[in-house]
Amino acid sequence: MFYVDGYGRPVFNNQRSQIGELLYQLKYQRDRTAVDAIVEVAVKFIKVDWGIGRSLHGVVPVPASKARDFQPVMVIARAISTRLEVPFEGNIVSKVRNTPQLKDVEPDQRLGLGLLKDAFSVDVGCLMGRNVLLVDDLYRSGATLSAVSRVLQEVGKANKVYVLALTKTRVSS
Repeated sequence: MFYVDGYGRPVFNNQRSQIGELLYQLKYQRDRTAVDAIVEVAVKFIKVDWGIGRSLHGVVPVPASKARDFQPVMVIARAISTRLEVPFEGNIVSKVRNTPQLKDVEPDQRLGLGLLKDAFSVDVGCLMGRNVLLVDDLYRSGATLSAVSRVLQEVGKANKVYVLALTKTRVSS
């Protein structure tokens, strides 16, 4: 939620969900103690609420949109794969074309303009018939998750791609 201040600028309520706060602590404060709590919630959701834990053949992180020495999505996806006892497929998807960080692109410009067209690649048939869990930290428009899912299925030949985004980002409209 937000309101407009006296200068016409949006002012956001920055109250985060519990998992949103943990993700913030991990990503921006580098508090690695948050990983266990995030993974515990994610694995419970995958196994109990979603009921897909036994049908997964791998965990695939979304490639980072920004180069960092510490990539939270990789750490979380690896920990989820360990807890689920399925292979971690950390290098199966690569970003092959530079794109702007979508958080810096207006929502109506993300979808349909091809910002992510041909931005990701996988080896042909590398996931033939396998069910994979695609993990990302933030969800806003779904453009990145859609683009990566499409490549995993169409090129990688994955049977099913389940998508897990840890938290939804705020929007001003």
